[in-house]
Amino acid sequence: MTRSLQPLAFVAALLAMLPAHAQTRPRGDEVLVLGALHGLHAREESFDYDQLRRLLEAFRPDVVVLEVRPDELVGRTDTPGRPEYPQMIWRWLDSAGVEAVAMEPGGPRFAELAGAAGAAFAALGRNDPQGATALTAFDEALETALLAYWRRASQTQDETTARMVDSHVALRAAIVGPAFVKVQSAWDDGMAEVVTRTVQSRPGKRVLVIGGYRNRGQLENAVRKVAAARIVSSSSWVAQVEAPRRPASN
Repeated sequence: MTRSLQPLAFVAALLAMLPAHAQTRPRGDEVLVLGALHGLHAREESFDYDQLRRLLEAFRPDVVVLEVRPDELVGRTDTPGRPEYPQMIWRWLDSAGVEAVAMEPGGPRFAELAGAAGAAFAALGRNDPQGATALTAFDEALETALLAYWRRASQTQDETTARMVDSHVALRAAIVGPAFVKVQSAWDDGMAEVVTRTVQSRPGKRVLVIGGYRNRGQLENAVRKVAAARIVSSSSWVAQVEAPRRPASN
């Protein structure tokens, strides 16, 4: 019995000697849904643009689904509100040579939804300026609270972050009203449909979905409905590959 365990002990010792990215490199058809921090990458030391790039390189996807419009993907254009693309992701995408899919709507559908959302917020500003001010203050407070909570990149992907974001989603729906909820649902459903279709149509492929920290949970739940066995826990996976946070200077 003792002799039969020796090869396993040897393998365990060998794995312990490997770098983190080698131990966590996915095999087969895994799906990882990663939430980028958008403008907060520049403010969160544990998950800056360099760390984001390390994570993308470590996962080594066959296919990547991006939170951009088709025209932004084709043109590698600027992406307002998502600085990670011109800062890093476009260059990584060109060097990686992987298949890329845009999850946001484009063309007339984008114009329709963006216009409706803008109209809903404009109406809020006219009819309930106090509510509009409160929503802006809550959004800023949420970012401050998240930055205080985050100490490791893996925490940006965890359930605590998701619950904090959910509170903002609920408050925004209540204050802005049903017209906005309808538009937001159509936007979210459209992106989820692209993500799930991509996952289902590429069996045996490693798929990386790059959303944002505010919709990562929604996108992961959409994938779980069609391919639960393929999902990799983003917080657990990031925890295995993240670089240790540098200690604060005295």
